[in-house]
Amino acid sequence: MPNTAPEAPPLDVALGVIEDGDGRVLVGQRGAGQHQPDRLEFPGGKLEADESPAAGLVREIREETALEVAHAIPCLRLEHDYGDRRVRLHVFRVPDWSGEVRECEGCALRWREATALDPADFPAANGPILRLLQLPDFLLVTPDPAGSDGIAAVVDRVAARLRHGDVGLLQVRAPGLARDDYLRFAHDLVTVAQSLGTEVLLNAPLDWLDELPPAGVHLPERRWRALSRRPAVDGRISVSAHDVTGLREAGGLAPDLAVVGPVRPTRTHPGATPLGWDGLARLTAASPVPVYALGGVDAGSLAPARAAGACGIAAIRGLLGEPPGARG
Repeated sequence: MPNTAPEAPPLDVALGVIEDGDGRVLVGQRGAGQHQPDRLEFPGGKLEADESPAAGLVREIREETALEVAHAIPCLRLEHDYGDRRVRLHVFRVPDWSGEVRECEGCALRWREATALDPADFPAANGPILRLLQLPDFLLVTPDPAGSDGIAAVVDRVAARLRHGDVGLLQVRAPGLARDDYLRFAHDLVTVAQSLGTEVLLNAPLDWLDELPPAGVHLPERRWRALSRRPAVDGRISVSAHDVTGLREAGGLAPDLAVVGPVRPTRTHPGATPLGWDGLARLTAASPVPVYALGGVDAGSLAPARAAGACGIAAIRGLLGEPPGARG
């Protein structure tokens, strides 16, 4: 007879990404008697009955590491089915803590460079956490050229900005360009970006991409909703989302990042209701995907974006500035 028993709820777990301020995070190694032994893990553990994720985090960090959490930022909520168990991970960044690390439960603890962590060393559910830690702070979105005659000027402006070295992701967006013009625009920018070590996300119909160098893809909401699985592309995949429902539904495609906004008022969408930093924080705490804050933000917005659980900011003018001769 088929098993008609109700499915057990997922096991709720609080995890802390404890940061030392120098690009390192505290990582443990699971013991022989634990689920998925010998895998690396972030400190944390199962929530007790009626315990909030934040309270469980503080308790687990104290029990495992002897550290006292002074401030924790919710940044992801992940669900994963391992076959023998389902887990729901409530993930926090912990930038502020006190005490000296001690291996209180026999788990080997080490400070490791966040950018050098290998997802293969961690349980599968941890993939988005590692992406969150390894994504760059700034995602530059290209302005739309004023037709084919404006392509060269925009390419030059973007190239000059990328040479500063602080923009790690470039989304090539140009909804006003016809197919052939977009291909020329994107080809020029991919060439420049790759020479500077900047990753590219192409924002265009997927059937245009075969004629371009290998790169990642950005999927606006209308585009990702037409897909049933993650596209096979050579780079990262980003998605646009505007609420928790959208983030969770897009999460089924296993994107590497999501762009969420508008966070603050913008000139381009004057009628849109901004999320605000508190609204962004509510979204990131429930998101299965690392989030970039978009809309009315600039490089100076990185600190409040990170405080709201985002991994960085995405912007056009906020990172590129106004075109020469523009008047505010």
